[in-house]
Amino acid sequence: MTKALAPIIFLALAVGLFFSYIRPAYDVLGAFQEQESRVNEALVKSNELKNRTTELVAKYADFEQQGSTLTKIQTTLPDSIDAVRLVINIDALAQKQGVTVTSFELPRIDRNVPESVPVVEGVPEQVIDPVADATLRVVANGNYANLKAFMQSLEKSLTILDITELSLAPYIPVAQTNVPVNKANGMLQASILLKTYWLR
Repeated sequence: MTKALAPIIFLALAVGLFFSYIRPAYDVLGAFQEQESRVNEALVKSNELKNRTTELVAKYADFEQQGSTLTKIQTTLPDSIDAVRLVINIDALAQKQGVTVTSFELPRIDRNVPESVPVVEGVPEQVIDPVADATLRVVANGNYANLKAFMQSLEKSLTILDITELSLAPYIPVAQTNVPVNKANGMLQASILLKTYWLR
């Protein structure tokens, strides 16, 4: 009788041991394995981000080594307009070409740009242009060849300057107002309207 009950008792003990110890331990082990898998995945992504960061830092350093390329890019399309520096640069270009700048009309810049445009039902969503523009008028005196060279240097300037309007007239100094126009020694007065750009 005892021999017949022994297998049943051992089977009951094995089932009890499985549900009371082995199964919970197996579940805990499975949870640890799942957590380990997540940690490994996070490490892989972390290494990818680290490699990408290293690559971007190397590119940035390469910009600086290539004759201040980054500075040139920032000069071409700055994140704000420095009107004083712009006037100084234009005056330097004029002097280099033998042209005298007599007046500047500084740009008036509206910096109150809305962060977003309200969406109206039935009207397409409007996108704010990230590039803004400002105009600047320059009045300069010189002969035709010098003024032509001056305008060409404006077009080739590192700062983007578009000539949107140009008017020429004979230039006669104030002290010689009684001199006829046809005897103005070939001197001209140019009124140039320039447009420049900047990032909002």
